[in-house]
Amino acid sequence: MGSLLRSEEMALCQLFLQSESAYACVSELGELGLVQFRDVSTQLLYYFHQTNLMLKLPRLLRFFFCYSVA
Repeated sequence: MGSLLRSEEMALCQLFLQSESAYACVSELGELGLVQFRDVSTQLLYYFHQTNLMLKLPRLLRFFFCYSVA
């Protein structure tokens, strides 16, 4: 079993798994102890939040423009 020390050489990889076999694959990799998983859900939430703000921007600009003219 390897250790995940900073001095060891590492590589960042991305896995694309079929949903039927994803649990078994991730479980097996975790039991080997040779991989470290990163939680990207927070990054995705930030991305979706920023995208949502950009989609609302034209509506907000129209509102403020109409409010300032009236």
